[in-house]
Amino acid sequence: MDTDAKEVKVACTDILKNVSKQRRHLVKKKFFDQVPAAELSIKSPVSYISDEEWQALLKLWTNPKHMVFCIS
Repeated sequence: MDTDAKEVKVACTDILKNVSKQRRHLVKKKFFDQVPAAELSIKSPVSYISDEEWQALLKLWTNPKHMVFCIS
């Protein structure tokens, strides 16, 4: 397999993007969706996300454009 081929690089990039998106979704579900707004931590609750990255995620998730509400 030619690891320098454009198709291989595109495929690997897609895989990494999907994994990253799934990880953010799981973190959001566990540490954001189930926690009252008054109790949200400004420090990252997980070791693999820095405090700066966590604060950027909080800013994104609290933006009304990115909030999705489920109706049961």
